[in-house]
Amino acid sequence: MPHAILNEAGVVVTLFHDAPPESAIEVPAGVVCGWRQVDGKFVAPEVHIEELKKRAIERINQAYARLAVKTLGVPYGAKHDEALEVSRMADDGDDPSGLPIEQQHIMFPRLSASVGIEADNLTDAAALILNRYTEDAKREGLLERARLIGKNRVKIAGSSAEIDAASKETIQALEAVDGTGGLAKETRTADGNDEP
Repeated sequence: MPHAILNEAGVVVTLFHDAPPESAIEVPAGVVCGWRQVDGKFVAPEVHIEELKKRAIERINQAYARLAVKTLGVPYGAKHDEALEVSRMADDGDDPSGLPIEQQHIMFPRLSASVGIEADNLTDAAALILNRYTEDAKREGLLERARLIGKNRVKIAGSSAEIDAASKETIQALEAVDGTGGLAKETRTADGNDEP
């Protein structure tokens, strides 16, 4: 266990990991210079807590960004718009799959590229893209919800241990978003209650 020397205000001014002097007292692992002893416990100064919160939120945001790119890396844009139009036309009874191939390529250049590779016809390609988009949107929503819950937990945390736990659990929850659009592991709300 580390040892420390405190000033008159109870603030850790020197830490010893080996051969502490007799005047040093034993302190829990993780205590650093600047922490204050209050009612027998060591607490980080407010500035330190705020810095820990800032770093924890940065880690959460970085994990979210990494996972969002990995999970949501499929660009949709114009292809999604084309899929919506094909679906609307098919629903109206004007199935564009019956159009000549050249006209399909002109009207739906991105979506028609999937015909013969990912789908048998334009309508099937549209359904495939719309399905993928829906699943990825669900995952994106789950990732965002886990990120926001975690950031809130960090913001209301009162100790470095609570900040660390909130950060680690949030990153685990982000990583638990599975390929079916569900959370493989529950997240918790800022007040510690289980989220369904």
